[in-house]
Amino acid sequence: MLVNRGLTAVIPESLTLINPFLAKIQVMEKSNPKALNLDILKDSISKVTLGFKCCPSLKLNLATEAQQINVTLSEYVENIVANYDKTVNKVLKDQKSKIAFYENDVLKELFELHKQKTIEFVSAKGEKMSVNIESIQDVFTVMIHTFKSK
Repeated sequence: MLVNRGLTAVIPESLTLINPFLAKIQVMEKSNPKALNLDILKDSISKVTLGFKCCPSLKLNLATEAQQINVTLSEYVENIVANYDKTVNKVLKDQKSKIAFYENDVLKELFELHKQKTIEFVSAKGEKMSVNIESIQDVFTVMIHTFKSK
């Protein structure tokens, strides 16, 4: 039996023998009609519907963005979801690169040498400053303030 939006259809046994996909649907519906059957999705060659609820403002924003590039809302959201891994990996790679830059071996070594000390220096603007070295960021702060920008 196939249920969709309140409509019920019986799949004849002869069709389930011809199309194993229909047989899987029938088995799935006997156990739990609302359960997500991953086997059916693995074997499917056509696109399937993915639905979710969101706040109206999010849908409006997505629809507006889709309209601006002349695609349907469905195409736009599909593209976002399909490229999610690529986008996240790019952001993570960029963040790791920035962290590696600020936590390089030189800064780590300077931090270990001056940890728990107060560094007094004259800034590039001629001001006397002092910084307690409690983190790598403090070492970086001292370095930035000692370079003249012009």
